[in-house]
Amino acid sequence: MIDFHTHILPNIDDGSRSIDETFNLIKEAKEAGFEGIVLTSHYIEKYYETNVPERDVWVNAISENLRNKGMDIDVYLGNEIYMSENIMQLLIDGKASTINNSCYVLFEMPLNVEPMNLYDVIYSLQEHKLIPILAHPERYTFVQKEPELITDLIEKGVLMQANYASILGYYGEKAQYIVTKFFEHNMIHFLGSDVHRQNTIYKMIPQAMEKIEEIVVKIITENQNNDRETGLGEVGSRLVKVYPDFDVRRYGYSLLSKFLETLPKLKLTQEGTKVSVTLYEDKSKKDMLEEYIIRQIQMTGDQGISLGTLGNRIRIQFGDFKVRDYGYSQFKQYIQSFPKVELIEDGERTRAVYVED
Repeated sequence: MIDFHTHILPNIDDGSRSIDETFNLIKEAKEAGFEGIVLTSHYIEKYYETNVPERDVWVNAISENLRNKGMDIDVYLGNEIYMSENIMQLLIDGKASTINNSCYVLFEMPLNVEPMNLYDVIYSLQEHKLIPILAHPERYTFVQKEPELITDLIEKGVLMQANYASILGYYGEKAQYIVTKFFEHNMIHFLGSDVHRQNTIYKMIPQAMEKIEEIVVKIITENQNNDRETGLGEVGSRLVKVYPDFDVRRYGYSLLSKFLETLPKLKLTQEGTKVSVTLYEDKSKKDMLEEYIIRQIQMTGDQGISLGTLGNRIRIQFGDFKVRDYGYSQFKQYIQSFPKVELIEDGERTRAVYVED
């Protein structure tokens, strides 16, 4: 997963206050299961105005430090730009930045007042072949009163990024209700933590993933009650599509499948080109765990998955997991016991690779 919205760069905005806090936040992100982080510091004219070259230096320095520490996580340059009639000029002048130098622009609005020039700003970006992404639409009070605005914006080509913590009620009941409806109606395209401080949002990610899983379970159960199968396409049309890259339009069912396969209650079956999503039948926890582990390893293909990353994912999905409960003293020995799984030593890391017959 990629965390699409963060405030982790140190002393740039109201986020991280030191380089130590920055690395603590990155460690938390890794433990929560993220493999990449977009560093979207605020850009607000006359308030937070750190330009692209300066922030790029930070991103490169952090990337190098992570490599030296052996931390397998990527960071990308971005911005959360406060909406302004000058937004296009800020991008042209290299003051504000798109997401990872792509065509995607993350922007925010005033929380309590709908801006009069909203559509003018959107059109100015689109005229320059840029795709606007609205940050946390569920948090705006005027959206909570009239959510139809988001429907209209989506129809006009604006993508939506919701906050993980919104689905848990972190920003209030209204935001929680609205974001749940957005998820159910396929109105969210990206998810982000919007993290500012350590020991806050990242600790909530496992619980947020459970809530998302509940939405899919609800869809499947409704269909089962009506003697209908649940196709992957239907889930994709009603649930957030979490992609490991930024251009959601370039990707189809295969990566949506990978996301759903990280949720332990769901099972995907394929017949020809048809992919269905079902619930696992009653199984022992051991069987569910083993199937989950095999899926995680298979998803990474020939590259494999580091044991550190695999262990973090298992702890997120199975919070009380202890390798000793399965007859092994070390996690490495446990993974090595799986048929068709090979362990490859790669410097200071060990990777698990699934070997087909």
